[in-house]
Amino acid sequence: MREQFLIDVLQAGVSPFHCVEHSQQILEDAGFEEIRYDQIWNLQAGGRYVLNHHGTTLYAFTVGQDFDAKGMLRMAAAHTDYPCLRIKPNADFTTNAYAQINVEVYGGPILNTWFDRPLGVAGRVVVRSEDVFAAHDPLSFRQTGSYDPESCNPYEPRGKQGGRDQQSGRPYADCGYVA
Repeated sequence: MREQFLIDVLQAGVSPFHCVEHSQQILEDAGFEEIRYDQIWNLQAGGRYVLNHHGTTLYAFTVGQDFDAKGMLRMAAAHTDYPCLRIKPNADFTTNAYAQINVEVYGGPILNTWFDRPLGVAGRVVVRSEDVFAAHDPLSFRQTGSYDPESCNPYEPRGKQGGRDQQSGRPYADCGYVA
């Protein structure tokens, strides 16, 4: 049971946005009520609440059954980092007839464990609209076939990877064979 829960979380968490979305669903399934910035909060003693901050952060809290507003407030917080290769703006370009994606390293991933397998693309696409806080669903392309064959050495020490991130760390996009 616990093993399957971990597997489900790992499979769902392909980007920070997906992690937040999946975690919120877990909390709601456990009885937490979603509250939103654009609504009045009607917090009740014994209540359990979750606030999704623009799809990137969750605030989950409970109100004690015997809560006294004049009494003490106890708070716990946690932060997680999401190591990844972020796609840069204007990221597409070609080199020697290969389509490539310009990326930047974020969060300190151990890169030699990433580039020996096909990478996917996941995240959130932001589109221009009147409402700058308009919700956009996270998207995920699980197996795009993107990889960097120059960085597939699993025996390269982590310290030797410095400086390669911006040049040889650009994945190739596998768009299929073109005759």
